[in-house]
Amino acid sequence: MEGNVDGEVQKAPEVSRNKEALVLPRIKYEFFFAPHAFPKELDGLKERFDNADIYIPEARGWNQEQLDVLRAIANGDIDVMQKIPGEEDGAPGLRWNIRFIRMLYNSYKPITFVDVPEIESKKQKVLEPNWNGTFSDVLNSIREISAYGLQYTRSREKYMLDHLEPRVKELIEEHPSLKAKEEINVLLSLGTAHDPIYIDLKKRGGETIRFFGQSSPVFLFMEEGARRLRFNKVIDDDLASKMYLEMIFNGSFGRDMDKLTEDTMKHEKLSRKIISHFSFDEARQVFESIKIVRDPRLVMEAKLREKNINLPQSEKELDEFLAKPLRHSPNSSSSTAVKI
Repeated sequence: MEGNVDGEVQKAPEVSRNKEALVLPRIKYEFFFAPHAFPKELDGLKERFDNADIYIPEARGWNQEQLDVLRAIANGDIDVMQKIPGEEDGAPGLRWNIRFIRMLYNSYKPITFVDVPEIESKKQKVLEPNWNGTFSDVLNSIREISAYGLQYTRSREKYMLDHLEPRVKELIEEHPSLKAKEEINVLLSLGTAHDPIYIDLKKRGGETIRFFGQSSPVFLFMEEGARRLRFNKVIDDDLASKMYLEMIFNGSFGRDMDKLTEDTMKHEKLSRKIISHFSFDEARQVFESIKIVRDPRLVMEAKLREKNINLPQSEKELDEFLAKPLRHSPNSSSSTAVKI
């Protein structure tokens, strides 16, 4: 079986019932955490899906029509096994979707959503970094975005948890075959950053188990900032500067990296490894240079050359790059080797 598993299962407390009370099946919740940008990241989910009685995918901004389509596919009413344009050479997101719906096809699994629906999702504000002003102004803007993002994520996670049990009970009522089971296995597939949902459900007393699609999840600096705030820690200047550089680096070279590999963890390891190599002063130099040159990619390319960092040009080179320590050049302001 692929991926890591947290084998600790917390039993739900026994509920006293009189003889005339309806005895409902025991509910067990499984969480499968993995990125969802490339088709490969569905590896491992199929096994968990085959063993599930109810399936709940992540679906921020969903509407009833989308849910009806997935249910129709699962019931075999919509044939998705024919040749679909783009399934071999289309964008990663398209190929992910094709593989996903084919996993559902003819499974006859009851499907529902517990995520924030379209009408609620539209209320979310979209905050953009304030690139004007001083470097300090930009870092403060990034901190504000991170704090707002965490606030929204927390409210979204609470929404999921509050709607999880009611939606599962609805499906049990709608599917008589589920009532006959002693135990119902509910599978939720979510992005890696949503693992706090699993922890919160355990605290509520749910019977839970979790799986990770990757053996070694990596968090970007933006995610690290959100996780620090989640535990009431501050985003200091050093981390904020790396969050800034990460945005510049990924914005400049993201498409290049997409051509090298369809492994999100490799993308994030590469970005984190390179950005870890920059000091706060170097991040500020990048900011000041971009204000003059007006081309972030040109500035980053020059800075990487200065630091003797050559970006990989193939997945083989990427693997080799990630396997070795990245040593600081003589021109760097720091002398510590960085390992990822």
